Amino acid sequence: NPILYEYEDLSSSEETVGSRFGYIIPFLLITSILMGSMYPAIDTTAGEKERGTMETLLTLPVKNMELIMSKFLATSTIAVAAALLNLISMGVLGVYFYQSMQSVSETAMTFDLMSYLPAMGITVLCVVVFAMFASAVCLCVCIFAKSFKEAQNYTTPVMLVFMIAGMAGMIPALELNKTTALIPVVNIAMLIAELFKFHFDISLIAMVLFSNIAYSMLAIVFMTRLFKSEDVLFGDGSNSIHLLERRSNMKKNQIPGIGDNVLLFSILLIILLFAGSIAIIKWKLYGLILEQALILVATVFYAWYIRADRKRVFSLQAPKIRDVFCTVILWMGAYLLMILASAGLTVLFPESAKNANATVELWENVPLWLIVLSSAAMPAFCEEMAFRGFLFGTLKNRIKMPVAILITGMVFGLYHMNFVKFFVIGALGCLLAYAVYKGGSIWLSILIHFLNNLLSVVITLYPEPMKKIVPFLMEEDLTVNSIVILLIVGIVLTTLGIVLFKWSHGDYKKKIMG
Repeated sequence: NPILYEYEDLSSSEETVGSRFGYIIPFLLITSILMGSMYPAIDTTAGEKERGTMETLLTLPVKNMELIMSKFLATSTIAVAAALLNLISMGVLGVYFYQSMQSVSETAMTFDLMSYLPAMGITVLCVVVFAMFASAVCLCVCIFAKSFKEAQNYTTPVMLVFMIAGMAGMIPALELNKTTALIPVVNIAMLIAELFKFHFDISLIAMVLFSNIAYSMLAIVFMTRLFKSEDVLFGDGSNSIHLLERRSNMKKNQIPGIGDNVLLFSILLIILLFAGSIAIIKWKLYGLILEQALILVATVFYAWYIRADRKRVFSLQAPKIRDVFCTVILWMGAYLLMILASAGLTVLFPESAKNANATVELWENVPLWLIVLSSAAMPAFCEEMAFRGFLFGTLKNRIKMPVAILITGMVFGLYHMNFVKFFVIGALGCLLAYAVYKGGSIWLSILIHFLNNLLSVVITLYPEPMKKIVPFLMEEDLTVNSIVILLIVGIVLTTLGIVLFKWSHGDYKKKIMG
């Protein structure tokens, strides 16, 4: 024993107790706020539909925004009250146990309860803004339901997502920074955990609070649009969750509802976070293949069970050669623009960029065919069946095409759970959806997805040969000349691909003839 060492805890008793509070309090608050907002949201939307009072409200001499704001404020007030009562009850219980321990044991840890007042004050603000966000989300989800029971089924996936995200404060390696401060639910959980550790960063606190307010306002604007749709308010339930019905009672060749997509992608999120993560840790690239296979099986089984119209939803017909050519040209231009976007976002958010290529660590001492299969072929087919198949196939038949393309891209970006990837992959998702829309075949998006991932694999595994073939793709620090060239060529090729697509499908001829 040449070196003697001993463990010494340098944290104060208040910091020790606060770190333990930070693990459990955020999760309990998020859960109680969601439960407090859920039932008022159900009653003011689906409940009024079921009672037949929604029509009466719409006849009142008020604007849609005023009506929605009244529902939003009522739901938020109840959610805040429930959360504050829960917080007070936890505080009173905590003080009772603390005093009981002090009276029973002389060796019990002592700490100053008053030192937590600043953390408690900011936590109250977090409760208010998060109640606004949770209320807005619940209202947006429940408006699609026709009955109280159906709305409860809709909110189950929402609760699951919120509870999983609410555990962020329990993850030791996860820190509150400029990236995580913008992630809904996660930012609130991590901020409260940091506050009880006496870590007060004014800029991060402001980012968390204002981002939640912004998300709430966006949700209210979205709900205002929904209130203008008679299909949403008084529809026949075509946007509901068909999986909850008996298969024998379902119509053949139907289009999935919005609720079906919410439920399916909640299931896919669970697969990604739990089954997929465990499989990758245990079996590495084989686990990644299993994760993709589970995504495909869940998507195909869901579509089969609800008797979805496979041709209209998945667009499995073979593509035309001219559409393949247009797709490749479009992808080449978009790829160059994505290089520029990635470079800019990497400079702004270096921490997110480091985590963006975590899969590359699994490629060491692995045969090439397994890398291509797990990182290019399987994601291209399985993810496209879920996103450009089930999701986009539903949205393009339910809402306006530009909005359907945008939502598909955003969900695709969120699926990769990385701030830098959200923008770049989200843009790629919009491109893939546009190709399927114009070409009428999901094989076009599968082709782009495969080429995009395959190029990343080749660049990573063979940097020296690729530097000779395409040196502009291998530059670590882009020069001004390289940026200008990539920008011009990217815009030209992207525009050319769009023009060729429109010309191929007679869009310009229709305008001329019209």
